Amino acid sequence: MIRWNIEGIAPVAYGELSIYDILADSLLLSEMDSSVSLNLDLNLFRLDLDSLVAIPDTSLLDTFALPFPFPITASPGQVFVNEPEDNTINIGGAELTYVEVKSGSIDYTLKSTIQGNIIYEYQIPSAIDANGNSFSQLVYVSGALPGTTSSASGSFDLSGYSINLSGSSGNSFNIIPTNVNIKVNPTNPTDVSASNQDTVYIANELSNIQVNYAKGYFGNQNFVIGPEKTNLTAFNKLISGSLNIDQVDVDLELINGIGAEASISLNSFIASNNNTEIALNHPIIGNNININRATEVGPVIYPYYFITGLNNSNSNIDLMLELLPDSIKFGLELELNPLGNVSAYNDFISSDAPMELNMDIQLPLRIIANNLTLADTLNIDISDTTGINSVMLNINLENGFPLEAQLDLIILDQNNMVVSHILSPTLVQSASVDGNGIVSAISPSTHQLTLNQKDFNTLIQNKKIVLKIIFNTPTTSDHIDIYDYYKLKFNVVANFEYGVEIE
Repeated sequence: MIRWNIEGIAPVAYGELSIYDILADSLLLSEMDSSVSLNLDLNLFRLDLDSLVAIPDTSLLDTFALPFPFPITASPGQVFVNEPEDNTINIGGAELTYVEVKSGSIDYTLKSTIQGNIIYEYQIPSAIDANGNSFSQLVYVSGALPGTTSSASGSFDLSGYSINLSGSSGNSFNIIPTNVNIKVNPTNPTDVSASNQDTVYIANELSNIQVNYAKGYFGNQNFVIGPEKTNLTAFNKLISGSLNIDQVDVDLELINGIGAEASISLNSFIASNNNTEIALNHPIIGNNININRATEVGPVIYPYYFITGLNNSNSNIDLMLELLPDSIKFGLELELNPLGNVSAYNDFISSDAPMELNMDIQLPLRIIANNLTLADTLNIDISDTTGINSVMLNINLENGFPLEAQLDLIILDQNNMVVSHILSPTLVQSASVDGNGIVSAISPSTHQLTLNQKDFNTLIQNKKIVLKIIFNTPTTSDHIDIYDYYKLKFNVVANFEYGVEIE
């Protein structure tokens, strides 16, 4: 029997990494000189229309005896009942004089003991559609048999209607004036007799009312918000390490699109990453901010902006972002209309113009990297493993970043759990830079990592490895600029040793 070993080479993976693989490309902005900035807009808090003027489902019941001291006879087409009514809606602390309905309905049920075919006309005189017509709907109810009740039910769509809620007097609020006319159906073959012994039952319900716009007085309301948590995904691909940021500019924006004054106190503002937290140190914390109301000119709303700039000089915002936070936590108190009804029922709110707290981050990527770690999962396809005795992975790199790096190869099992780490003993040298700190030449290197039999078997089963790259700024460097054309190219080649036997 003759035994000998032969070697084989096979490429198993290749690719490249740029700054767009390290940070979400939707957050990055390339400048004219190809330098890169991180631009991130976060909405932290929103006080919108539904928070102030949500209209609940409201039942409006009206049962009445017909207002006749003695029986009457009504001929076909004749109106014999006209019943106006002011219906009050409970809208919490808001006192509304006008709303524009986005969607919703009036659900109705009618019951009557009148022995004749009747038409009920529902009217909301103060509800006007886009064509200037007031709300009016007809319901046809068959005559009741002696000793029985006739009924009808259905729904009226209120979408697109503008409703004046000041009532029939014109100086109230939260009131929908309605009117019900009852007349004999013109097609009824005979006159209809009705008396005060007859009963008409009317049940209306405002259902699922969604409002686009509201006007009135929103009340002196207090809101305690938080601690609220907003997740940050900008740094998700960076699994550990930290940055030293040269300069960062952050705007905290309080935008008031509501036609009402407010007083706001931002009590806490904390960046978090796992179990580490850094709280904002800036005079805005804990101090009341008086917010003016938005203004309205015709259909156009002009919000009021209160903007506080945070930077390295006036706060510790750089330390907060250097943490690579995965969330921002904050708490605030808000008082609406602290001076009361100073607008004389002219507060307003639109669904398109809420009150918001936003965070606008502008971060030029001029950094010092400290163990900044990126992990990339590679799919490995080794089709024939018969007779393989050992495997060495050659990882060939072309480093176009002015950053040093360490390689860590992670073997995963079939449940994507870490089985072992294979750390390259060789440092990936940073690319060469010119006098302006811009890369002038890439740094090539080859890293040989040997897999033992257990790791190789695991790799064959799961066909995945994780290539972890740990970046550091060279100790001789200050802050460096990152450009959009910087890349780290790699290819992974497997060297196999096969055992061959011939008898």
